[in-house]
Amino acid sequence: MITYYTINSTLSLRIKNASKGLLMTIQFILKRRESLTGKSEAFKKSVRSYLESQGYSQTTDSFTEGSLEDMVFHNPIVAPGKNFIVEAKAETLSFKSQKFAKEFVKYFKKWQVCEPSKRFQFLLFVQELKEPEKWESFF
Repeated sequence: MITYYTINSTLSLRIKNASKGLLMTIQFILKRRESLTGKSEAFKKSVRSYLESQGYSQTTDSFTEGSLEDMVFHNPIVAPGKNFIVEAKAETLSFKSQKFAKEFVKYFKKWQVCEPSKRFQFLLFVQELKEPEKWESFF
């Protein structure tokens, strides 16, 4: 199952699950930065803080390791031995985004080649979604 998260222009974190709808909204304030990398890292910091508050532990970060995954987490209570691959998009993401589609296909291929017991869970955090109803029908 894929759960996606959006942080909208009012800087509230909306957590949605495809089968359960809106789960919760968290309001917070970010420091705004000028550079794209700074904005991306600030967004990732918010995502990291949220996941750590839920008992997840980070093992990988693309900023320091140059990996495909923005971040990788573990949570021995939620899913012992499973990786949670986190993609954090500090942007408005369109359902028609070719760039994201290519990236998503890479994740899907990576997931397919894993043994079923070792498959990761994919968490997508997005600043804002264009046409959220299309995303909801997809996930």
